[in-house]
Amino acid sequence: VPNAPARVGELDTLDQAFAVQVVNQIAYIADLRGGLQIISVANPAAPVLLGGTRNANTGEAWDVAVAGNIAYVAEGKAGLKVYNVSNPASPVLIGNFDTTGDAVSVGVSGNVAAVADWTGGVIYLDVSNPQSPAHIAAFNNEKLAGSIGLTGDYAFVGSRAQGLSIVNVPGAGGFAPLITQQPVDQGAFENASTLFVATATGSPVLRYQWQKDGVNVVGATNRGLVLSNLQIYDSGSYRLSVSNSFGSVLSVAANLVVTQGFQEDSVIFVQGGSQIVGGVMRLEFSRVAGTGPTTGYRVQASHDLINWVTLTDSPTSANGVLRVNDPSAGGQHCRFYRVVREEQ
Repeated sequence: VPNAPARVGELDTLDQAFAVQVVNQIAYIADLRGGLQIISVANPAAPVLLGGTRNANTGEAWDVAVAGNIAYVAEGKAGLKVYNVSNPASPVLIGNFDTTGDAVSVGVSGNVAAVADWTGGVIYLDVSNPQSPAHIAAFNNEKLAGSIGLTGDYAFVGSRAQGLSIVNVPGAGGFAPLITQQPVDQGAFENASTLFVATATGSPVLRYQWQKDGVNVVGATNRGLVLSNLQIYDSGSYRLSVSNSFGSVLSVAANLVVTQGFQEDSVIFVQGGSQIVGGVMRLEFSRVAGTGPTTGYRVQASHDLINWVTLTDSPTSANGVLRVNDPSAGGQHCRFYRVVREEQ
C-alpha cells in the first residue's frame, strides 16, 4: 500500500508542464509555450532532457498522447500536431489537423484520435495515416471540453460547463472490414502470369489472406495476388479474406481458367496472310521457334480466350506452314485462334 510519497527527482521545463505521458522510461511533457518536451526518466533521480519541439511554428502544448513512435499533441489554436519521436532528440512534425476551436486534450486508441476542442466540442480523427489525419465525426454539444480519455467507441470528456460526459460514436474506435472492390474472373495460358486484386476499407489495420478453393495460399497476404508460371492445376476459385480486430469478410470468388498454350519446341506464329473468303476464314500459321515438325496439330477458336472449340477443318502442313479454314468466322465480332498438339 503506497504511503509517505517522497520526491526523488525533478527537472524544470521551459514553461508550464500541463500533461505528461511516460512510455518506455521516456516522459513526454506538454509544456504550453515550451512545446513538447521529451525527457529520459531511466534514472528517476536524475531526469535528462532529450529534445523538444519549441519553435516559431509551435502552438501551446496542452496535452500529449503517445502511440508507438508517434506523439499526438493538442496545441490549442494550432489544432492537433503529429510528431515522429523515433529519435527523441529530434522530434519531427509529420502531420497536423486544424480544429475549429482550441485543442486542449487528446486521446488515442488504435487508429482513432479524439480531441477535446474546448468550444469546438469533441472531434474524432482517423490517424491510420499519421501524416494526414482525417475527420471522422464531431460531437458539438459538449461545451468547453477540456480533457478527454478514449476507449473504443467511448470518449470520457471532462468539461468546464458539464462535468463528466460520456460520448459514444459507434465505429469511431474501429470497424470491421468491408470489400470495396471485388476480384474478377481471369483466363490465361500456361506459363503466363495473372493478377487478382481486391480492395477493402476498415479500421484498425487490415490483414489480408488469399485462398484457393477455400484453402489459404501460403505467403499471399497482400490485397493483390500475382500468379506466375501458371499451370493447369492453378485453375480454380480464388477469394480474399480481410480481417481486423473488429471482424472479417470474404470477397466473392473469382475463377481462374488456365488453358494449354504454346510449347517451347513448337511456337506458332499467325501470319498476316490470313483472310476471309466467301465467309470462310483462311488461316496460316508458321513455326518461328522450336525443332519439332509442324504436323500433328489442331487449331482451336475462342471469342473470350477462356472457352475454346476445335475447328472441324483439319489443318494441312507444307514447308513448315499450317493452313486451315474456319467456316464459322463469318459474322463473328471477335475471334481468337491457337494451335495445340493433337495429344492435348
